[in-house]
Amino acid sequence: MQLIQVLLELTVLVLMFLWLRNVGWTWILAIPILIGTALFAQGIGLVLSIINARFGDVMYIVAVVLSALYFLTPVLYPISMVDGQNELLSLVVKLNPMSWYVQSMHDVMYSLIAPSAAVVVALLVGGFLTFWAGLAIFSRWSEDIGELL
Repeated sequence: MQLIQVLLELTVLVLMFLWLRNVGWTWILAIPILIGTALFAQGIGLVLSIINARFGDVMYIVAVVLSALYFLTPVLYPISMVDGQNELLSLVVKLNPMSWYVQSMHDVMYSLIAPSAAVVVALLVGGFLTFWAGLAIFSRWSEDIGELL
C-alpha cells in the first residue's frame, strides 16, 4: 500500500515539474538515491522493531527523536540556512544521515544539480550497510519476539 502511495505522490510531483518545465537529466539519479533511502529506512526500522518488542516504552522515545530529526533534516528549509548559524546546530544537521539523502534529492529534483558519483555511491552503500546490519540484528533477535509479546 505504501508503494502505491509513493508512486502516486511521485506522479503528481513529476506532473508538477513538467508543468513548471523544471525537468533535467539529473532526475535519473533520483533512482539510486531513493533506493539508498529506502534501504536505510528499512534497516533502521528493523532495529527499532526489535528494540520496541523488548522495551515497550521505546516507541515514545522514538516518536520524540523522530520529531526532532524531522526539524534537524533540511526538508522545510535549505541546508544553506543552517550554515553560519549556531555551530553545534550546523554540525548536527550535517551529521544527520537523513540530511544527506534529502539534500541529494533536493539537488537532483529541484536544483537540477548532479551530486558527485562518490556521494551517490556513499548513499547506496550506507543504505545497504544499514539494511544489512538491521537485518542481521532482526534475524538474531526475532526468534524471541513471540515470547516477549
